This record gives sequence, structure tokens and C-alpha cells, in this order.
Amino acid sequence: MDTTTYLGVRDKITTGDLLSISGSDPVSWIIRAWTRSAWSHVGLLVRLSEAGTERVFLLHATAKTGVVLLPVSRYLAGLRGTASWVRCIPSIAASLNAHYRTDLLAYALQQLGRGYDFRGIARFVLPCVPAAQERFFCSELAASAYRAAGVLTQTFQSPALLVREPIFEPPVSLA
Repeated sequence: MDTTTYLGVRDKITTGDLLSISGSDPVSWIIRAWTRSAWSHVGLLVRLSEAGTERVFLLHATAKTGVVLLPVSRYLAGLRGTASWVRCIPSIAASLNAHYRTDLLAYALQQLGRGYDFRGIARFVLPCVPAAQERFFCSELAASAYRAAGVLTQTFQSPALLVREPIFEPPVSLA
């Protein structure tokens, strides 16, 4: 896996790219062991411009906060673990929907403030558990945004499965 820094890729990040996380806390260890993956968390990267200033944000869902938007630099400063940038391949996504970024962003921003999908997590162990409406776990939120943009069909997937979707390049580790 290639390695760089966040500042080294910040200018290349576009809305719809992913930030994949390998956390070091006990819950992250459990997620990684259960999914047999390096990744325990994933969120959408969002580039926003206003008044001549561009910022890169992470839109993600956590058990503690539900769906929130915060600056990537702030998130990374408090991260206990490692992060990787997962670039969306624009030519593949755009071949499915020329306006995928606009559609993805519109859907994703509408989910701000929604709760965390604890039942969705339970569905990985007990498939008979029904999906929670208007609640998301991390990879479900990102996949749902891509589904709303007409790029993906499957929304119930782990961070590892989402990162391996063919619309994404291999992760680049952020040192």
C-alpha cells in the first residue's frame, strides 16, 4: 500500500472519496476481526467551498454522534489508529451517472443528524434483524449515498467490502 500524508493528498481529494480507518480501540478490533479486514470504519470525504475558502470534511456515522460532518484535519488529529485515502475513480462513477458527485453530496448532507444504526450492526451477526429506517452505520451511510447517486446497488456492507468496490482505487495510507 502506498503511503503519504494528509497534506500531501488534500488538494487531490474530491467529494465522494473515502477515508478508511483502522482504529485501535476494542470495538475497532472486534469489527476488524469479525470482517477479517484491516478497516473498522469508513466515511465520505466532502470538499466544500465558500467565500473563497476550500475545506475537506468527513461525513460519517458513529455510535456516539450519529451522522456528522467535521473537518478531516480535526478528525485525524484525534484519531487513535491509522487512516487511508480511498479515491473514487471518476470515470467509472461518471459512466453510471454524470452528476454522481452532486447527487451523492445532496443525499449525504440530508442525512446529517440522523442516528446510528445499531440494528444494522446486529444484522451482521443475526441476518433476521430488520434494518432501521433513517439510521446508518458508517459504511451503510457511504454506500447509501453512492446508491442514491446511481453508482452502487448494495448498501449493507462492511467498510472492507465498500473499500473493495471497483469504483475505488486501492487505499493510500496517510502517515
